Amino acid sequence: MNKNKITLSSIGGVAVLVALVVGYLAYGKMTEKSEKIETLDSMKQQVQSINNGKIKPAQDSVDAIEANRKKLASWRAEAFATASRGDIGVVPGMTPDALKQKMVGDAKQIADLPGTAAGKFVKADFDFGFKGIVAGSEMPASDKLELLQRQWADVKMFAETLQGCGAVELTEVVVEEAKVAEPEAPVKGRKGKKVVEKKPMAAAQGYTLKFLARPFAIVGILNAFTECERFVVMDDVSYVRATDALASAVGGKEKPEGGAARPARRGRRGRDAAQENAEEGAGNKKGLVVDPATDVPFTVTMKITVYDFGTKTEQKSDEAKEVAE
Repeated sequence: MNKNKITLSSIGGVAVLVALVVGYLAYGKMTEKSEKIETLDSMKQQVQSINNGKIKPAQDSVDAIEANRKKLASWRAEAFATASRGDIGVVPGMTPDALKQKMVGDAKQIADLPGTAAGKFVKADFDFGFKGIVAGSEMPASDKLELLQRQWADVKMFAETLQGCGAVELTEVVVEEAKVAEPEAPVKGRKGKKVVEKKPMAAAQGYTLKFLARPFAIVGILNAFTECERFVVMDDVSYVRATDALASAVGGKEKPEGGAARPARRGRRGRDAAQENAEEGAGNKKGLVVDPATDVPFTVTMKITVYDFGTKTEQKSDEAKEVAE
């Protein structure tokens, strides 16, 4: 091959290479331009969506959102303070022996309150839901002293409230097993960082109370538990009475506990005679047929859940940290 052909071949190869490079660069520019156009269109749609939204993209909207956020935070703090104002703080350094003495002493004071159980509010050796501790020789468990202090404070408050509102006898107290609320599962952030687990807002403790009370006392008890500082929730209330004085007074059979009274069967002659006697004596009857204040009391069963938000415990912990430092 002569020199001219070699030169022409070299020039041709370089020209093809240059053409390929120019084509590649042109394609890259077109692709980049197309991506930028798509991005711009997407941003325009987002801006239009924001402009068409209920909240206008202006400083006034930002200020309004911040004001609402502060109001919500203030309301939440106030609501939490109201709900937790009845939290019970435990006595630091309480020993099993000291707690037992307190529980037995409080139980004797409550037992001396007036009622219908041989003149007392509870029967002799009533255990208040703590049979082994209050009415036995068992000592409080060392690892449950804080829980027992709160439980006993609740039971003492229940008994005093019932008697103060007019209940005539406390017949049974059941302290349910404390519910251990599980914390929420940790959530990973955008960069995979582990978020701190959220602790439960409040600890729930269930109780069942069984007592004797007349209607006016039942109403007062419900109002008292509703208005008390302790966060008390009435889960269920039921009441029955063995005899029905009103049914007896008007001539029907007494309504059995949990059942319904059946009307007495009479013949026509008996109905006529009863109607005549009723008409003759209608003008002579005066006053109440039944006096609610002296009627047989109801047997009332209440299922209650008490919530403690731990604010008093947190205060104790903070104080301990300050002393340690």
